[in-house]
Amino acid sequence: VTVRRVGRPAPPEEAEPDAPSRPALRLLYTTDLHGYFGPCECVPGQLGGLARIATILDGLRGEADASLLLDGGGAVDRPEKHALLAEALGTLGLQASGLARADLAPERAAWREALAGRGVKLASLGGGEGVARRLDLPAAGGTVHVISLPEVDAPEEAAALARAVRAEPAAARVA
Repeated sequence: VTVRRVGRPAPPEEAEPDAPSRPALRLLYTTDLHGYFGPCECVPGQLGGLARIATILDGLRGEADASLLLDGGGAVDRPEKHALLAEALGTLGLQASGLARADLAPERAAWREALAGRGVKLASLGGGEGVARRLDLPAAGGTVHVISLPEVDAPEEAAALARAVRAEPAAARVA
């Protein structure tokens, strides 16, 4: 997702008539890694893994003034991977994770603690200790609101939060 500034045209001497504007903010999103550090080999010839993700993220980050890396949950599948995967995602620059229903289970408390220990903010309407219902992340001179709804547990509450966010003055548009 690319976010461009609204209402801040470039000075005439800096503007190039046919050049695309540089994004003010790029939102980068991962989800459902299921603990795989490399390709899962569930599909022949599959490319992937954390090394490939890191390469892609570096390229996308270089094309924008700022970026936020968010995860949609479902990143880990087994307890023995909690600390190592949290460290890897922290190294990639993960800033916030919306938690899936499985991530909120009591047996995943160590996963949530490992992420929080790496400075990753946690969000879910499902709640829980150390888990925000809504995150407001500073980015590119504004705020990005993150709302995570695990498997549509509370659609009315999610809709109300989305309406509240939409009611706030817009400083950027999503392209």
